[in-house]
Amino acid sequence: MNPWFSNPARIAALREAARGWIGTPFMPNMAARGRGASCQKFAAALLRDAGFPIGEVPDAPMSQARFSRESLVQPWMDACPLFCRIPDPRNGPLGIGDIAGFKLGGCIHHLGVVFGPDEFIHCLDPIGVQVSRLSDPTWRRRLAAAWRPIEMTP
Repeated sequence: MNPWFSNPARIAALREAARGWIGTPFMPNMAARGRGASCQKFAAALLRDAGFPIGEVPDAPMSQARFSRESLVQPWMDACPLFCRIPDPRNGPLGIGDIAGFKLGGCIHHLGVVFGPDEFIHCLDPIGVQVSRLSDPTWRRRLAAAWRPIEMTP
C-alpha cells in the first residue's frame, strides 16, 4: 500500500490547502474555510482540498466529545478502506498527510493532519484551525492513533 501523499505535487497541494484554512473558527460539524470547522470535518475537507478522494465523515455531537468515553471517530477511521492504521504512532515519525488521533478525556475525540516535520494542523474548540507541534508535551502524551491515506489500486 502506497501512501497517497508520497509525491511532491500532492505534498505541495496539502501544504497550500492547509495555509488557506488557518484561522478558520471552530464550529461543530462544519467544514467551511474561513467560516467554521470541527476537527473531523476539517481533516476530511483538507484532504479533499489536496485531492484525496475522501467522502463525508460522520457528525460528532459536542456532548459526545465532552462527556463520552466512546470515540465516534476511531471506529470510522479504522473501518475506512482509504486509510491504513499506523501500529504505534509514537515509535517513529508520522508522514505528511497522516491523520493523528488524540485522546481528549478517555478516548480519541480529536484529529489533526500532519503537514510538515513535527507539525500538524487541527481545529480546536474554541481556538479554530491552527498549527501545533507533535513534540509539544500536551499533544505528544495525547497521541493515541494515526492513519495513513493510501493509494487505492483498481
